[in-house]
Amino acid sequence: MSLRRSSLVLAIVGVLLIAAAALIRFVLVPSMTKMPTEIDSRSTYTGSLQSFDPSKFALGDGVAFTVARHVDVDHVDGDVAVITSVSETQRPTGDSTSSHTYALSRVDYTQQSAPEGFEVEDQKGGMVFSLPMNPSPDGNTLYDTVTREAITLEHVGDSVLEGRDVFELRGNLTAPIADPAVLAPAQAGIAAMAGVGDGSVLPKQTLQVLAGVLPPEKAQPITAALAAQPDLVPVVLTVDTTIDMNIDTRFGSPLRSVQDQTTVLNMKNGDELIPLLDLSRAVVSTDDASVANTASKLSSSETMLDIVSKWLPLLLTVIGVVLIAVAFLRRRPEPATPSAGEVDDASGDVLEATTS
Repeated sequence: MSLRRSSLVLAIVGVLLIAAAALIRFVLVPSMTKMPTEIDSRSTYTGSLQSFDPSKFALGDGVAFTVARHVDVDHVDGDVAVITSVSETQRPTGDSTSSHTYALSRVDYTQQSAPEGFEVEDQKGGMVFSLPMNPSPDGNTLYDTVTREAITLEHVGDSVLEGRDVFELRGNLTAPIADPAVLAPAQAGIAAMAGVGDGSVLPKQTLQVLAGVLPPEKAQPITAALAAQPDLVPVVLTVDTTIDMNIDTRFGSPLRSVQDQTTVLNMKNGDELIPLLDLSRAVVSTDDASVANTASKLSSSETMLDIVSKWLPLLLTVIGVVLIAVAFLRRRPEPATPSAGEVDDASGDVLEATTS
């Protein structure tokens, strides 16, 4: 049996539709899930800051502050993107801006080597923008810009936030301040208070006075260590950070983060750090409007991605298969060919007619 011309057209269209479904599923969809060459990610965080109050010899009352974070793509080199995260902090005592640049894979958002001509920060393998699509809840880390270390994130539960399924992750880290933009002004304040040094040392006499006004449980290790210290005692600034994050289970994007960070002045005693004073404590979290906005964008992206990755290829494949089946069923039957016996009988009839 042969195909009619219309059936052949149906079969060709069916094959093309199935090929289009494969291209969408295996070419278009992966490109849609990559980091775009242009992004405009903005989030707002609100919090409270307590600073050391000499009159109370403890942390004072909290003052409100806000942080506006903007992430932008500076450069794209194939599947590597150079991004810059800018945070603008507004406090009653004054505003400040911090900026950090990273090189990330556009496929899974992991750390990459910087393209030629760019300088980026070593994020120690930690997340700085987002986890990859369909992330694992385990084995994740978050880069802390203040200490320039990666915080291990533990999966502590699952929940729903603004209609999105999220992983609840929590991390803790205590480490020395390493970011010069944070360390320099803090050490300048210590130097001004001590009247000597660059903020990396304090007079032994000052620490003896300090030990005299601290509770006995805190004063005892300080007094014991001071006996072997020089006149200028080395001090180190550390931060104790606790962070809770809600990570979208489909896209890997952070919806909400709550960070509690205390800056501590420590006396260095060999390899040991002995806490002296809490200098400040900042508690900051993503505001509700930013959470809702991010969740809405993710839901819209998920709907579009499901249409393109699942329903559109499925629809094209089904239509293609149906067209091919219709073309097969509409085949033109072959003309009947007489058998050899039938041909001989016919010839005999003709012969008899001729001779009679």
